[in-house]
Amino acid sequence: MVKRLLASHLGQIPDLHPRIKASELEAYAVPLGTIARIIRSRACGNPGYVTSIGLGTFVDPRNTGGKLNSATTEDICEVINLDDQEFLRYKTMNFDACIIRASVGDTEGNLTLENESLYSDPLLMATATRASGGIVIAQVDRLAKAGSLRAADVRVPAPLVDAVVVVSEPEHRSMGLYTNGYDPSLSGDVLMPLDEMPPLSMSEKKIMGRRAAMELGNHVCNLGIGAPEFVANCAQEAGILDHVTLTTEAGLFGGLGSSGLNFGSAHNPQARIELSQQFDYYNARALDSAFLGAAEIDASTGDVNVSNLGTDRFIGPGGFIDITQSTRRVIFMGTFTKKGLRVSAKDGALSIDQEGSIPMFKPIREVTFSGARALAQGQDIKYVTERAVFELTPQGLELVEVAPGIDLDKDVLAHMDPKPIVRRDTIKEMDPRIFQEQPMDLQEDFFRMGKGFKQRFVVREESSTCLFDASGLAIRSMQAVNAFMDDVNAVLSTITKDGAKKLDCVASYEGSEISSSLLEPFLARAKEVHEKYFSSVRRLGGKSFARQEMARAMQLVPNASIWEDLAEDRSTLSRKEFKEGLEKTFGLQFTEREIIRILGTDSGPVARKAFDRLVARAWTRLLAR
Repeated sequence: MVKRLLASHLGQIPDLHPRIKASELEAYAVPLGTIARIIRSRACGNPGYVTSIGLGTFVDPRNTGGKLNSATTEDICEVINLDDQEFLRYKTMNFDACIIRASVGDTEGNLTLENESLYSDPLLMATATRASGGIVIAQVDRLAKAGSLRAADVRVPAPLVDAVVVVSEPEHRSMGLYTNGYDPSLSGDVLMPLDEMPPLSMSEKKIMGRRAAMELGNHVCNLGIGAPEFVANCAQEAGILDHVTLTTEAGLFGGLGSSGLNFGSAHNPQARIELSQQFDYYNARALDSAFLGAAEIDASTGDVNVSNLGTDRFIGPGGFIDITQSTRRVIFMGTFTKKGLRVSAKDGALSIDQEGSIPMFKPIREVTFSGARALAQGQDIKYVTERAVFELTPQGLELVEVAPGIDLDKDVLAHMDPKPIVRRDTIKEMDPRIFQEQPMDLQEDFFRMGKGFKQRFVVREESSTCLFDASGLAIRSMQAVNAFMDDVNAVLSTITKDGAKKLDCVASYEGSEISSSLLEPFLARAKEVHEKYFSSVRRLGGKSFARQEMARAMQLVPNASIWEDLAEDRSTLSRKEFKEGLEKTFGLQFTEREIIRILGTDSGPVARKAFDRLVARAWTRLLAR
């Protein structure tokens, strides 16, 4: 029945694998973002889709062009040259039919998606199919009376839908996933308490997750399937997940990504957009970092294969190529050897109890990631395993870290062909905390390293105001006090020309924690900074920081006090009062556009319970100016 298959990930259609292997049907593996744009090009009536994504990989027509067998002979893309730059042009396709998923459909065919975990481009697919003269079939959980759905909730209008099929058996209802059932934390209807999640047991994946989590900053990130899924859990355990925005290529922002057959969805998402829109965001190089799995790595080039494992199973690239060619920092993760590997960690050291039979560092079958292209684009590439960490250089992979307890020659180099660059006098030891049973607290590391320290200071010349983002601060030792204050001094000395120009400082300590035993030395150093660089200092903070003894000693102005000054005994503020209150608090003017960004377009009053969140959002808008 199937003549031709165009897919990005083939792992969930195993019944077709024997037919692909036997060349009984034509089959292509193409990046997920590219497929979304091929559909879009048909919906728009464009003659094709032009992109740089895929150049230098197996989908480049100068390699295999994504063809999976001998029956597949037609080129679906070509290399073109525009303004002396190479691109791939994919041909537009026609669609005879499409099946889309929705939560509710009315008797006219209008569709809503309120109970879905993902928005998988149903409107785009329906439009492309209608433009091709095809039919559109929608599967829904419930049927509604015509006219009963709110217009704002309708994601696919009735004129694009030919048939609505209701899932009659409740146990067969899904949320657009491979598993059935309804989980309200995936749709965003309820918040799951993430702090009650059981800790991960020690394993090679947890070790990699911990080491990779050390690469997190105040970033927008993508986490791939497999080992990278552990990064989020390790970040949660280490107390830094709230400061990171995780995304999935399926269109989710925020929350904790799901794993296994639910991969792509997220518990407690902050926002959900269409899949094609997410790849627009990714391809615009908006991601700060990405953590992705690796099956095979060539140490001489840095090339990675995840799409072809040389077995009877066909994998494909999924969103891997879109993400790795568009992201500034990419961290690949995988065990050093596979099939049979057993490790244990004790007292801050790693032991290889049984070596795997398949090495990861070897000549690869297929290029899903091109090291040469990454170097040409100036990307920062790392490779994290349970026993060693590598960086991509123009000469190939360089070994930069080795786990404590590991023999460099026996446990690392003996399992690599070709060999990496090794400078024995500069190789560092992986952090021993990674290999200990107790939770790994990364808050202090995150604050000092995760966000470039200078980025925490924003100076408004017109008002001689300095905004200092001290959010997420975790100081629990005298060493941390001195390191923090030294960094503050270094930045302010440059900004103020060593104190020649005094500034009014507004500092945010939202989500920060400072040990009460460090009260006296911290305030002493803070007083020195104040006297040298500032005319005045106004310290702000939310509920959690305001409860601490340190907050009172620092004369913190909690959000609750700001609210009392503005609202007195009232439970709400008007938008105008909120705007004027912010301007008084920060000493800066807010534009109406910024107020809309903070409050949204709803003209209703501002409630007390939302004030902490809205002040934090206002702070973010100021820093982003």
